[in-house]
Amino acid sequence: MPATKLLVRVILLCIVLQGSSVGTFCQDISWMKGIWKGHSGTPFLVPPVQCINTLQITTADDSTFNGIQTTYFAKDTNIRKMYACNGLLTQSKKQFYRGDVVYKKDSNHRGYEWNDCAGYKAGFCSLYVEEEKIILLVTTNTGDSACNSTVAYYRDLSSFNNITQQQLISLYGKLRYSSLITSSSYKLINTHKKNVATLDQQDTLQTDVSLNINALPTVLHERKNKLAQTLQITSPYIEVILLDDAEIDGDIVSLYHNNVEVLSHKTLGKEVIKYSFKADKQHTYHELVLVAENLGSIPPNTALMRIRAGNKKYELTTRANLQENAKVIIEYTGE
Repeated sequence: MPATKLLVRVILLCIVLQGSSVGTFCQDISWMKGIWKGHSGTPFLVPPVQCINTLQITTADDSTFNGIQTTYFAKDTNIRKMYACNGLLTQSKKQFYRGDVVYKKDSNHRGYEWNDCAGYKAGFCSLYVEEEKIILLVTTNTGDSACNSTVAYYRDLSSFNNITQQQLISLYGKLRYSSLITSSSYKLINTHKKNVATLDQQDTLQTDVSLNINALPTVLHERKNKLAQTLQITSPYIEVILLDDAEIDGDIVSLYHNNVEVLSHKTLGKEVIKYSFKADKQHTYHELVLVAENLGSIPPNTALMRIRAGNKKYELTTRANLQENAKVIIEYTGE
């Protein structure tokens, strides 16, 4: 009996120490220090040439970090713009601030100059693990379309030691908090005017920690999922509306919500296509992926996506093809 009690105490002590280690790691973000490469998006409206984004985090102590946000021309790396930046990352706050310009060199070609976005400092950031990468997502919404941004930076998980990799996956793995839909039924309502898909209120949203890339639908893991926009929304009731963005040319799309198909092979036209769902504190992360089932008669497949959440309305144009899907991330921050 004494030996059994001792064993139980040892096991409990290990659990407490492990939890303490993860908690300490969550508060200490020194691991962020280094060069982050551009994954998708841009930090502001860039000239009409291919640009490369990097983020160099120079200091990271406790829960704050400082660094340099750089964007430069792919074909002429001397043409660049660099902003100072800093952020705060805790369990309750995830903030990002773009500061002053520290360096700028414009192109000699008229119309290829950098936009001045200094002073638009407020923003937010988030971290998640995907495809063997730790991704830092930074979004600013300034009211000026030239300076609004959603840009993702990444570092390979393999650049960290094994212990750090495990802690990053534990804290920021998408499967930990993305509320993947594993048990749901959808009511599809068709009328002569509208196509509407609604998530039944009795459906359960659960996290399947055993899900891996091979369990994903083929079109999601064989095609690139390009991030189009990230939204922070406070209303739990969210409605997605799809229309053809240009000339009606027979574009056919499917929509996936957290890796589950919720709209299948819908033809974009004059009739609106709707899908709605509810978010809550337990299910804050929602990933919408628009998949092109064809290219229509005028490639690429373009859709106008309108998102309504309470009294807020968002509108964006998504472009997809047979190699690349369009992804929108919605983070629920309401009560």
